[in-house]
Amino acid sequence: MKKKGFTLLELLIAIAIIALLTTVAVIFLGEARAKAQDTKRLSDLTLIKSAIDKYKNNKATFPDTSSWTSFASSLSTYLPSFPESTSGVPITVCTDMSTNKYIIGTTLNLIPTERGSRILTSGMTCQNSNGGSERITCDSATHYCVSGFIK
Repeated sequence: MKKKGFTLLELLIAIAIIALLTTVAVIFLGEARAKAQDTKRLSDLTLIKSAIDKYKNNKATFPDTSSWTSFASSLSTYLPSFPESTSGVPITVCTDMSTNKYIIGTTLNLIPTERGSRILTSGMTCQNSNGGSERITCDSATHYCVSGFIK
């Protein structure tokens, strides 16, 4: 009489295949999440840059950057829902009134295919959405920055 059921080897192979498929799915989901966060961060930078340009065109000056709160308040007419940070990663704005340049930057999860402006922020006054004032290094592998002119 033949017993019905699976052998130990068949069960081990089935468990190994399921574990392999689960691992692959988790890896791809993590990468998809990182890409989605990066897309949101890049979109936020574009929205802020557009709001700055509208502000400059209407007021002929640059928004107040003495703090992140005053910066966001200055742009509230042009950007009612102001982006703060995505998953705790701050957005940083740096200004240099002597050269009339500004830089907006953030850190990405993945290495960007397009690097954006490769500008150092040394000598610039910076504020970020977490309330800090640290500078960003726009020439590193995971930072993405956009820049423009204040006047």
